[in-house]
Parts: sequence; structure tokens; C-alpha cells
Amino acid sequence: MKNPDSAPSIEIEQTEKYNFPEVESLREGLFEICEKMKGNIEANKWTKLLSDETGGRIPTLVIWNLIKHFHPNDAPEPFFLSNGVSYVQFTEEAAREQIEYLKKIVKPEDKYLLITEFVRLGTTMKSMINNLDTVGIKKENIDVAGVVSDHDQEFLKRKFRSPDSNVYVGDRHAHTTRVDVEAFFPRFTGVIQDREEYDPVPIRLVDKIKQTGSRGGLIDQDEWNEIFGITGKETQKQLIEKSRDEVSQSEHARRDRKPLSKKEKVELQDNINKAREDVNTLVREILKKIWNEA
Repeated sequence: MKNPDSAPSIEIEQTEKYNFPEVESLREGLFEICEKMKGNIEANKWTKLLSDETGGRIPTLVIWNLIKHFHPNDAPEPFFLSNGVSYVQFTEEAAREQIEYLKKIVKPEDKYLLITEFVRLGTTMKSMINNLDTVGIKKENIDVAGVVSDHDQEFLKRKFRSPDSNVYVGDRHAHTTRVDVEAFFPRFTGVIQDREEYDPVPIRLVDKIKQTGSRGGLIDQDEWNEIFGITGKETQKQLIEKSRDEVSQSEHARRDRKPLSKKEKVELQDNINKAREDVNTLVREILKKIWNEA
């Protein structure tokens, strides 16, 4: 079997414009992993796609739409799973909740592709693989795709203890990624993970704001920097000191509790629609570059 990491690099020419630079920053990594997955996309290998929310949502939708392009009548089902490892203490109870959720959607014969935006240590993917294994999916039937990765394929296969799985990694060390995209996805996907109490299913941002009165998912990095006076030149000690400033914390809390206006609700839906446009743009560019489709 051909090593998925051995695919040639793809020369990428900018041809279309994107609404969100965060989505565009996934472009090079998606080109790389889709080139490596080309044969399996054409063969419709997987029966289910499992997105690591919330960062995995855009890549999952891109890959799903690519497969649907070739297999419009029998494309795999996409599922969106809040893994929780990176956001809240992933307790044994949380792991059991995830396993119970997976029991509802898996079949023993399923073949999975797990999709994430950024593989840092591989802990999240390892947790998902182990839980799928617990509910009866053989590890050799679980493949992984990471748009951006700090590690190569062989390192991750050892990490996952799954030598027969395919691991597709794209852009290394995030050198083309404008920001850590995952932190900003709520603005244009409309979903968010619950960082206080684990839930395997991501929730709508507007519902979370309504439940808690907190709109933290809408405060982006630029606004956070402005609130706390962050210039980008601070040492780690200075960052900690600024983040603890009581006046800045009070201003952050004030903005966090500001009710969501009708205008903002309209803007949120508009952003979701624009993100869907960006997904379609990515699909078109991938089809053009990898499959030579006009």
C-alpha cells in the first residue's frame, strides 16, 4: 500500500476569494490530505465521517461534499462529536457519555474517517479511536485526517497504536495557518462546545448564549487583545499580569453579558451562509487541482 505521506506537494494558485481568512488558511492542508486520500474518496471507502468539533466541522463538510460529488446517492454519514479533551476535564463520566452516544450511531461493519483541524499531541484523536474501539469498531477500520499537524504519519500511528490505520496529515507546523482556527469557528459555524459541562453533541451558539447569558464565543482575538491591552510583544509573565487586570476583566465581563441584538443574530446567520460559500469554494478548488475538473 502506498504511503499516504508520500504524495507529491501540490502547486497551489489562488483563483477564488474567500469570505473568511480563517477558512482560507485551511486551504493548503486540505489540498495535501485530499491528494493523499484521492483513491479512497473515489472508492467511497468510509461509511461514516466523524468530525472533531468544532475545528473539524469545516474540513469535514469539505470532504463530505467531495465524496458526494463522486457518490451523490451513497455518500457516508457525517457526525459531529464534541470530544471535550481540550476544553473541560474529560472525566470518566464524560468518556462514558461519549461512548453511550457512539453506541447509538455505530455499526460493527462501519469504516470511519476521523477529521480534525489541528493535530497537536494526538490526544483527542487517540481518545476518539479508543472509544470507537470500545463500542466495536476495529482500529484497522478507523482512519484519521488532520489538516494541520505537528507530527508525521508514522509518529501518529504509533501514538494511536493503530498500525493498520491510514493517517493523512497535511500542512506541517501550521506555517500557513493565520490563527488557531478552532477558537474562532463559532462566529461562522454557529456551533460551540460546552466548556463547562461535557456534552458529546455540539450546541448552537445562540442557544448557549440564551441559556447562560454569556457571549464569549463572539469575542474574537482582536477584541480580546483590545480589552486587555495586548500588543503581541508581551512576555509570558506580562500576558498573565494583563489577563489578571481587574479593570480589563470587568470590561470583558460586561461585553460577555451584553444581550445578543437582532442585528447580531442576522449577522451570525449571514456568517454561517458565507462559511458555506467558503466550503463550496474549497471543494471547487480541490476538484480543479486534484481531479482537473473545471
